[in-house]
Amino acid sequence: PKITAEERQELEDDDVRQELVDAGWSPGVDQVSLTDSFMKRNFANVMGTLWFADDLATGFIMSRFFEYLSSNDPVEALRLAQLDYLAEPPMGPDYTEVPQHPYFWAVGAMFGS
Repeated sequence: PKITAEERQELEDDDVRQELVDAGWSPGVDQVSLTDSFMKRNFANVMGTLWFADDLATGFIMSRFFEYLSSNDPVEALRLAQLDYLAEPPMGPDYTEVPQHPYFWAVGAMFGS
């Protein structure tokens, strides 16, 4: 991103630099996502997430996604899997339905062509 000279100088401050390192950033190194790593290695499509998801919901959707992938393109396979989730949500270990709100399960996105 474009930053001012003042902002750049602030980022070069040793205390700020240490804060970034403590937070998991590597100053001077581009931060990349796992999705980006696969895309740079010429994978045609990569399934990624936009934020953290519920484990049970994701497990259900991904298992259906791979079933549908054999006869559909990736975007359609994901759509069908998510519709299955809405139509018949799986039961959790405590016999309650996993979250219905899309925030918890609609985190997947297809990247690529």
